[in-house]
Amino acid sequence: MKLYGLILIIVSFSMVSNLVWNYAIHMKELLQMIHKMVLEILGLEDHYNSHMESIDYSMRFTKYYNDISETGTKVVMPSHKDPNYISIIGQHNIGGLEIETSNGEWISTTPIKNSFTVLLGEAFMAWTNKIFQAPCHRVKIDGSEERYSIVFSTIPSFTNDVINPPKELVDEEHPLLFKSFKYYDYMKERNIKILCNSIAVDLSGLDLTCLHDKTWAVARANIAHALKKFGGFEAVYDQIGPELRGGLLGQAIPELFEVPDIEKLINPSQVPYHGFFFQKKGFPFLSLKMFELSSKNNVQDFSNMIWPQGNIFFR
Repeated sequence: MKLYGLILIIVSFSMVSNLVWNYAIHMKELLQMIHKMVLEILGLEDHYNSHMESIDYSMRFTKYYNDISETGTKVVMPSHKDPNYISIIGQHNIGGLEIETSNGEWISTTPIKNSFTVLLGEAFMAWTNKIFQAPCHRVKIDGSEERYSIVFSTIPSFTNDVINPPKELVDEEHPLLFKSFKYYDYMKERNIKILCNSIAVDLSGLDLTCLHDKTWAVARANIAHALKKFGGFEAVYDQIGPELRGGLLGQAIPELFEVPDIEKLINPSQVPYHGFFFQKKGFPFLSLKMFELSSKNNVQDFSNMIWPQGNIFFR
């Protein structure tokens, strides 16, 4: 018997609880900083506002089930590249995420305090004209363990999803490597293929008001080095402490996965990788999308729909 991930995808910055809401706020701030630094590295500071206006945010909760019928370490999520712009992966207690380097070596990432794994996706690789790579990664854990993770990502907006490298990144030395394409058309046809110690960057204490500080320049240089070498890095970010991370991954998300028949709550979405059931060979998972969650009242309404009797972690 194989282990599979059960995935809940929520494509809205407004989330189902105070815990998730607070986590999302800090993750959004962190991703805005990372996007800002990457565009500065590329000399595209003037593109920042238009670029950020063209993106959306998604959060994915994943549970990997324990399987007492198998022993030893197993690959439970095969090697793949993410399709999006940038993902930030938060693990809790149980690690298992591994990143493949350019020489074929697999590097393990260990869950540590205030640290998150940052990975570039194929959309951003194409947008940068392959100046930066999207790394292959996988999940490998002991079959007796139960693992939870959160992936917070930037993705192209559904209404503004054309991927086309800026003209500044295309010249005789760097010819255009990707034709212009629409992200969600690509997602409809995309097949995730099973393909035959990362750098830590301290972003604690930084925000978008620190653009001219020396610490910003140091962090930006470290990110440039990491993206060219690995396509990702470990982001140390103290805005999300152990209490928020542990409460979300250790209590709230496990309870969410215990809700019976949660897939029956909302109709499926037609947008690729959104809605209820979406299956790919080797990647069976359950996904759920919520709409128009622009206020805490909407979040509470959704929580009440899931738990009519109430839930102290989702209030």
